[in-house]
Amino acid sequence: TIADLQSEADSRLRLEIESVNTITQEIADLNVRISTSEGGGQVAADERDRRDALLEQLSEKIDVDTIELSDGSINVTLPTGLALVTGSVSRALETTTGPSFAGGSAPPSLDGGILNFVVFNYGTTAARADVDLTSTLAQGNGVIGGLLRMRGVQDTADTSAFEADGFLPELAAKVEAITRTLLTQFNQTYLG
Repeated sequence: TIADLQSEADSRLRLEIESVNTITQEIADLNVRISTSEGGGQVAADERDRRDALLEQLSEKIDVDTIELSDGSINVTLPTGLALVTGSVSRALETTTGPSFAGGSAPPSLDGGILNFVVFNYGTTAARADVDLTSTLAQGNGVIGGLLRMRGVQDTADTSAFEADGFLPELAAKVEAITRTLLTQFNQTYLG
């Protein structure tokens, strides 16, 4: 069903975000090795090649910008400027069905569940301060942008699964409208 496809895309989104976090952590680790080696006068060609391969993998998932620093390390940011990697430090993105900015309950998905938001938590685990990146990532290229555009992106003010902006919610809304029209016509024809 369309709802199953949306749920599957949401599950895949969680896996892709975990993969992004693994990649950015490895880039941060390589930054340390590169800056240490090159600071000591050696060339870190293997580490640079591995980091370049990881950046290629990352760019297949999300849009990123990079800046190489004088010590050979790189900073990786989202187009919005949010740093995913700053030298030896990586920042993890998260998926959550209960972001701190939602206030009340989040809008429903097509199967009655709740879709994940992609966030960065500036706070702590106990006192979350989530920044919503879902719409921003949906506008970008890569696997994650494609999944979000297909699955749909909801606003916390939405009250219906059909209000999400994306291919599957729009398709489901059209199917719902056709069904209502057919039922109305059937009832008018056969029930008078």
